[in-house]
Amino acid sequence: MSAYFLENWKDYLSTSDYNYVSQYIENIKTGNSNEKMLIFLGNGSNGKTTLMKQICNYLGDDLCIDINSYTPQIVANKLIKLHEESNLANKRIIPLIQQKQSMMIALNTLEGIQQELLDLSQVIQMNHTF
Repeated sequence: MSAYFLENWKDYLSTSDYNYVSQYIENIKTGNSNEKMLIFLGNGSNGKTTLMKQICNYLGDDLCIDINSYTPQIVANKLIKLHEESNLANKRIIPLIQQKQSMMIALNTLEGIQQELLDLSQVIQMNHTF
């Protein structure tokens, strides 16, 4: 899958969100760190999970790992994919983000998410319904 897969999302993201996600992915691909975790936010059926899968397909298994596969030895310069809000309660998440570890998660709401975690996150609003 080429990097151009993201262009298919241009109509569904704000220009600033599109540019942020594009640079975020490029940083991972080139071994540069990211400052924040990506939160894809929106109601169901708007592409959050699909976009995350496409990002991981583009990056490949070497650069996109599941939180359940996490070990400190393999995590540097990779994207960690979180699956559910309960992953955010994990005490290692905030320190990893502070160490510039790239992460992403899809959420329907920000309700109940710690402010400290929100401060370390970039919320990507997904408003379109497919």
